Amino acid sequence: MADGFKILRYNGSEQLNENESNWTFWKTQIVPYLKGSKLWPYIAGTIPRHGPSKTNKLIRWEEVDAQALSTILMNNAPNVQARLNCSSVKTA
Repeated sequence: MADGFKILRYNGSEQLNENESNWTFWKTQIVPYLKGSKLWPYIAGTIPRHGPSKTNKLIRWEEVDAQALSTILMNNAPNVQARLNCSSVKTA
């Protein structure tokens, strides 16, 4: 992920809505963006969180995880956001 991270934000009609009736549409837009931004491995859990002994790697992991989580949150309706566990992007 580049240091000049930019969050993709869809307009209200393209965000995942409260009843999730547009899930398929939303997923077909957000997944390629996350993969292209090299955030997908954090969501899929293929890049695990580092233990406390690897401080620099842990800090970087948490930064990228937060970038991915922000992208997900900014593209969901507020009521959907409120139901998510935001401790990490994978749990969200």
